Amino acid sequence: MNPKTLVEAESLLTMYGEAAKGVNNKKIAIGIAAPFLCLESLIKKNKSGQIEFGAQNCFWEREGAFTGEISPLMLKNMGCSFVILGHSERRKLGETDEMINQKIKAALKERLKVVLCVGESEVLPDGKEGYLEIKEKFLTALRGVSSSGMSNIVIVYEPVWAISTNPGARADSSDNALSSILYLRKLAGELFGRQAAQETEILYGGSVDAKNIAGYFSQKGIDGVLVGKASLNGSEVIKMIKEAQN
Repeated sequence: MNPKTLVEAESLLTMYGEAAKGVNNKKIAIGIAAPFLCLESLIKKNKSGQIEFGAQNCFWEREGAFTGEISPLMLKNMGCSFVILGHSERRKLGETDEMINQKIKAALKERLKVVLCVGESEVLPDGKEGYLEIKEKFLTALRGVSSSGMSNIVIVYEPVWAISTNPGARADSSDNALSSILYLRKLAGELFGRQAAQETEILYGGSVDAKNIAGYFSQKGIDGVLVGKASLNGSEVIKMIKEAQN
């Protein structure tokens, strides 16, 4: 639920737009998942086309009497190109893997790209139990999704214990993050084949900022990052975009 006003959101967009000028769109994609109330205005003001817009969530029905919900069709009609689903903060509020699965299928039907968040709840010494949790979330969320559908899904490895808004949070090391991402890539291969394992974009998300982002970019198996709290700091974002270009 940030920023709190449209004026603040538009100010950040102006800074992001300036930083995005000259970015090679064939190599780098920049996306903003703004609150629903800001999305339409920001999309209209995004004249350069350098930035993609998406939503932080959606519902699993296309239309109907579902007070307070936003459908994938509504997002598509507004000009969104992607939607984040399965974020740990949504799961914390009671969203289940089965609900996320329904949302993924609904979003794909409207040809929205899905950014699916998956990660373990706590740090575990040997990692094996954490992998079991990741596997369960991954398999349930993607149940019934076709190989062609998978080509429109971006996976985010999002260890819950590393989310910056959680007490005692700390960013995962780039080496550990890579290990989990390689495991997710292996799962994608088992479900959808070798090509999917190679082509699926997998990002890291969890306390990413301008100081540590270069470490994630330096790992060949990490395709990008999902930035949370630091995205509200314009100067931080400018630095991060520069790191991406480097």
